[in-house]
Amino acid sequence: MKLWVVLLLAVLCSELQMGCCQGVKRKKDVEESRGRRVRVRQPAQTDRKGKSQSLLTRVLDKGRFQHLAQTTLLTPGRKMELRCKGSSIGWSYPTNLDTFSDSRLSIKQSDKYSQLTLTSPSAADTGSYSCWVIVCDGAECQRDQDRTYTSYIYFPDKDHLFVPSAIHFEIVYLHPDRPAVVPCRVTEPRAEVSLHREVPPEEITTNTTQVTYDPTRGFVLQQPRPEHQGVFYCKAVSKDTPQVSTKYQLLYVEVPSGPPFGPLETTSM
Repeated sequence: MKLWVVLLLAVLCSELQMGCCQGVKRKKDVEESRGRRVRVRQPAQTDRKGKSQSLLTRVLDKGRFQHLAQTTLLTPGRKMELRCKGSSIGWSYPTNLDTFSDSRLSIKQSDKYSQLTLTSPSAADTGSYSCWVIVCDGAECQRDQDRTYTSYIYFPDKDHLFVPSAIHFEIVYLHPDRPAVVPCRVTEPRAEVSLHREVPPEEITTNTTQVTYDPTRGFVLQQPRPEHQGVFYCKAVSKDTPQVSTKYQLLYVEVPSGPPFGPLETTSM
């Protein structure tokens, strides 16, 4: 009987000692954690909205599509088919296709998408192509700006480095209060383009502040001045011999500082 009592007391003492040791260890761990930084791995943050994938695609062949980037290079002469998802879609395209009601251009709307088809595209068709979803509230319909997709499409042509134009001499008005554009756009975005004055002959230096070049627009004069007047042309070089653009007559338009006429005085007869 005494032997069982002794064994029971020994077991109780052992349990008490283990409990005390674990309590001391936990206290030590807490104290150590207070003295050092603990790196906590946060879950990766994700954008709830996500990146809106463009609804504007190019039809490659049956069942294969290509999402168009901000700028796209396509082969001239090969039929272009663009598709935009939506049951009610609007389109815009280079003005030369709209001005002459070109029969090469057709647009068909189905229940799920709208398709723009351009047969035999050429360098003259280089420009901005856009589609957008049309939203209606009763009889009023408008363009959904958040669902508008645009791609500037180049049709490179070594014989036409500049986008052909029906106008061979164009007037550009210069206003001191807003930028002016000399619209010598190119069909090859990698071409080297320069701006030249005809008389006296000189090349206009481009920079990042006063005169800049955008292949989708042309040369931009940020702050037009009277000395920018004259006849200008653009020159492009891409592998072969240089090519010259249409000529542009730049005219400076003065902005009156006051009212054009003084107050009218009335006299009694």
